[in-house]
Amino acid sequence: MRKILFIGAGGSGAATLQYTMDQIAADLKARGAGDQIPLSWQFLVVDAPLNEEGFGQGGFRTVREYNEGAREVGAYCSIGTVQNFETVAANILNKLTRYAQLNPESRDVASDFASWLPNNSSDMNNINTIPLSDGAGQFRTVGRVLFLNRLTEVVGAIRQAHARMQTTQAQADADRIESIIPGLYSDDTADDADNVRVFIVGSLAGGSGASMLIDLARAVKAAIPAKADVYLYGYAPEIFQNVSGGVTPDHMGNALATAAEIQALIANPESKANRRDAELFEALGHASKEKDATFAIFSPIGLSQGTAGAQGHRNADPRTIYRRFGRGIGRLVLNTSAFDNFVRYSLGNPLAGATQVDSRFFDWGSAEGSSLWSSFGYASLSMGRDRFREYAAQRLARYSVDILTEGHIDPKSTETGAMQLRQRIDNNIHHFLDQIGIPALTTRSTNLHADAQAWSDQKFLALYKKLADDYASRFMAFIPPLNPGDNNVESVDMWVQQVRGAALSAENHFAPLQREMIDQARMGLRFELDSLTERITHHTEEAMARVGVEYARGLLSETKANYVHLLSATLQESHVNAPKIGEHLTGQLTDIERHFLGNKKAKIIDGLGQNVSKAFRNAVHSYIGNVVRNEGFALLSRALADMVDNFFKPLEDALNNQLGKLNVEKGRAQEAVGVEMYSTDTYAHWPYPGNDDIWPGDPEAPYGEVVPQRFRTAHNEVVITEPESFPQEYENRLLEDQPNSASRVDAQKKIAEAVISGRWNTIGGVESPKDLIVLRQRWRADNLRDQQRGEEALPAQFAIKATSADVMRRALAYVDRRGEAFERYNSQGFIDYLMDEMANDVERNQRQDNIAQKFLQVVQDAQPMVGVSQTVAQSIHPEVQRVERQLTYSTIPFADQRSGQRIFDSLSRQTGLRPESVQRFQKQMEEPDNDRTVQRVDVFGSYTKYSPIVFASLFQPIYQKWVQTRDVNQSLVKFRRSRPLAGFVPISNRERMALIEGWILGRIFGLIKVPQTGRSAVEIRELGADDTWHRFPWPLYTRVNDFVEEYRADEWLPAVLESLPLAWLEWYRNDVVINDERESPTRTYYLMRAFSDDETAPLNYREGRKAVELLAEYLRTGQAVAGVEPLLQAKGDSQEERLAELREYFEEYIADYSQVFLDPHGQFAKISRIEHVYAVPLTVDIADEVVQACQNLLELTEVANNLSERGARDNASSGRRRPGIR
Repeated sequence: MRKILFIGAGGSGAATLQYTMDQIAADLKARGAGDQIPLSWQFLVVDAPLNEEGFGQGGFRTVREYNEGAREVGAYCSIGTVQNFETVAANILNKLTRYAQLNPESRDVASDFASWLPNNSSDMNNINTIPLSDGAGQFRTVGRVLFLNRLTEVVGAIRQAHARMQTTQAQADADRIESIIPGLYSDDTADDADNVRVFIVGSLAGGSGASMLIDLARAVKAAIPAKADVYLYGYAPEIFQNVSGGVTPDHMGNALATAAEIQALIANPESKANRRDAELFEALGHASKEKDATFAIFSPIGLSQGTAGAQGHRNADPRTIYRRFGRGIGRLVLNTSAFDNFVRYSLGNPLAGATQVDSRFFDWGSAEGSSLWSSFGYASLSMGRDRFREYAAQRLARYSVDILTEGHIDPKSTETGAMQLRQRIDNNIHHFLDQIGIPALTTRSTNLHADAQAWSDQKFLALYKKLADDYASRFMAFIPPLNPGDNNVESVDMWVQQVRGAALSAENHFAPLQREMIDQARMGLRFELDSLTERITHHTEEAMARVGVEYARGLLSETKANYVHLLSATLQESHVNAPKIGEHLTGQLTDIERHFLGNKKAKIIDGLGQNVSKAFRNAVHSYIGNVVRNEGFALLSRALADMVDNFFKPLEDALNNQLGKLNVEKGRAQEAVGVEMYSTDTYAHWPYPGNDDIWPGDPEAPYGEVVPQRFRTAHNEVVITEPESFPQEYENRLLEDQPNSASRVDAQKKIAEAVISGRWNTIGGVESPKDLIVLRQRWRADNLRDQQRGEEALPAQFAIKATSADVMRRALAYVDRRGEAFERYNSQGFIDYLMDEMANDVERNQRQDNIAQKFLQVVQDAQPMVGVSQTVAQSIHPEVQRVERQLTYSTIPFADQRSGQRIFDSLSRQTGLRPESVQRFQKQMEEPDNDRTVQRVDVFGSYTKYSPIVFASLFQPIYQKWVQTRDVNQSLVKFRRSRPLAGFVPISNRERMALIEGWILGRIFGLIKVPQTGRSAVEIRELGADDTWHRFPWPLYTRVNDFVEEYRADEWLPAVLESLPLAWLEWYRNDVVINDERESPTRTYYLMRAFSDDETAPLNYREGRKAVELLAEYLRTGQAVAGVEPLLQAKGDSQEERLAELREYFEEYIADYSQVFLDPHGQFAKISRIEHVYAVPLTVDIADEVVQACQNLLELTEVANNLSERGARDNASSGRRRPGIR
């Protein structure tokens, strides 16, 4: 199961995560997996504000708004505080002090923390005014203090996110999505099933976000016990150039410091910078299992693309860049092959895509390829039909909801809505009554009772007759039988008398039969009335679909009040009490006697028995029939009265509630839906003419329809069906779907009726939903219930599924009808589009050209999202002829297509595109699997790996700002550094040591000059050149007036080292290729290092070191370089005396630094209170390395002495030694 953690640092990181989540949710939904982000993909925002902030205006959910109950995929962790900076810093110092007291064997890291804090009370007071509950005031120094203060909370938040990835629900998510999108969750590149991929993104320019990027990577290692591969991304300041206020020195200073610290950490995995960070985390209670590299790659993200001078998206605002990158990362993790290639490229081989570096300029002493930066680019080509599908469904849904709420209103009429509604009801009530089967009785009817009875008979007479037949036969079983063939008058008369006697007790036999018969009638009536309620429900749906909710409700109200109520009352009046059956039959027997027997004297009458028997049976049947009909009137009357209260009223109430909901939904303001999540149930977002949130559609589009901004594609998304064409395509589909319609309006009306009711014809596949009115509980009248079975009377319960979400669901189902007009259009893939038989040859050729042109635009847009300098690349990377990039593709569905060949030919001719990118395109195009349904191609781009200085998006604007401000103020450098020097100077451990050794030798031998006034630059003499001196960066990163006065002589070296990032900026002074190290902007540092080791890589053969050569020459002649007087003068002129002087110098240097800076009981060994910070010099950071450098030089001095071929000159001289020449 692929586990991914996305962390957004600061506001820019939070915004990016919102776009990424938006893209992932939209793509999952489009691929049939729902829009729930799986639990094994977690999102965490870490920022200063105490409460999570939204981003943008409408259209976005915060990361926590993607959570559903206990199902959490998004979290927020605040590092803000209501305390001031000084209090927070003091709290951290207290923690570090306590840790040192409890762990005396560990190194006290308080000085590492203190060395980059404000070192005077004035600066501290200024920073104390920043409201830390809102942010870091654009100062990285402040931001990192905030982060370290909340380290426990951040680690806890990461740990909780990781725990959510491990749950059974997370596995269930994975299984579900894997069954829908096979391969999405497999991770062939993982070392084990617990591997976590972590994407961290934030701005390089902010105070909070930029300060925590690196620490977040370390926090991941501390929080997650499993292997975690971290990918780091940072936005360059240039993305803010189009916002109010533009790019400030604060932005530039933060970015330069962040870039320097990132490079210091990746210059080599086992760097001192990494160890110092790990020690600090451990002292704060969060040791990580990995003490070395914390992230696999770093990629800057900028506004420009391509080589210097390329514009990219120069007019874009930050949100555009966040969206481009956020959706690219979202698409990356959703594309299995692309993600696997990314992981292998990033982790599998550190030299993959790397270019050789000229170590004279960069990367001296680092592991090959380890300190190069990566890049990321993404663009896509799609048919755009997924957006049109949503657009069409939303158009239908909006029109349908308008019918439901206002369908009874004719906007052209001058009458009020109420008057129009009344007229519609009056005009159509009789038709509605006829449809449902209720008689249109009125109190003015001349035959009111007869009409009511006739209606009852029409509906139920068959039931009554069946019951009468049944129960007449059963009653006759109690009557003595008469032989139908008996025609004897006497015997028939005897039978009549016998039956007359039996009739007197018939009531005893008939009563239970009557009860049973009425029960049967009750069940029969109930069945018929259920059919009636179904007709009412069905035709109410039709009325809603045609004219709306108010109209349907009005018809029901009218039917209930004026017709059903009257029918019930009339039937009640039609009910009369029937005579007792005995009385009735006695009278009937008298009539039979009179008619058939009378006074006739005949003994035999033909057919007498048969006629008498038949007449009696008819009399019984007629009586029972009348009884059941009469009781039916009563039952029906009471049931209809019950229906008024317990069927009509619940249905009316349900319609009322639904109408209220719809009106609320229509009035609801636009809310967060996202930009990739263009699907929405919110009425206010659905397109319609006159929408406030619009962008101009095609001027030729009919009826002036417009397309909401939500459907606009990102800058790195190219589509075949442009949003501007949606209105016209919508009209085309309407008429295609309803070919017999007279107009678009008529077609849309017919479709809307189907969408509202949920009833339409289908060609196989999924049946229509038919769920507008859902019966939750069937009505059961009190007098029709089966009491013997314990039934209770039940009111009807209805669910009216006509909310915006319901209508939208049915609209989507309608446009998705397989084989129908909308679905055929929406499902068309690239191949079907190109080979469409409905298009003529000219149109198909145009489509081929259009596809090719747009794909090549995608190739252009997929350039890495950062600008690079070709001249700097050619200077630092000797093998680079031009900046090159490579591309990977999700699929190439253009086999056997002219467009595919045209694209291939164009790619083959492109300069700056690596050959394997072209080969990869050809191979994928020729693969036999060409899915005709493919509607999108993702293209991912990256440069070959380059040194940081090559990335012009970052360093060129900083250089320009530095030139403007360096002589004016310190805004670009003050309070930007947030690590000790080892974590800030962007070089390897070995290079830093060589520079320190070079500084010490340069000062001893008079090859480095420090200004006495502090108002000019430090200078260094070039070896092998006649009196040629070069200036280090000026002003220095830390101004001379900020040196701690007591240690002023010692501050120059760390200040020069700290200023190396400023020297990097000088690569952008001139746009020329530099191949000669004498022209290099970092020439001074090369020269300083060369005093120790002038080889292209660190030399382990000590005798070959430049330092040995200089020391040997000094020992022999008293001058390391002829004509340059050393500052260290021996008392005598012999080699032995100079050797002794060097030994003494280095030993005193070691002793002095050890006592002042390294002694466990020394002044800087125990920085436990904030006031101690004010006296901390820069030198604290490198004191241990200075001591080591002196020890190294002591050893090299002995080597040099042994190699010396000349004796020392015995020419003693005196002069001030070590204290003045540091």
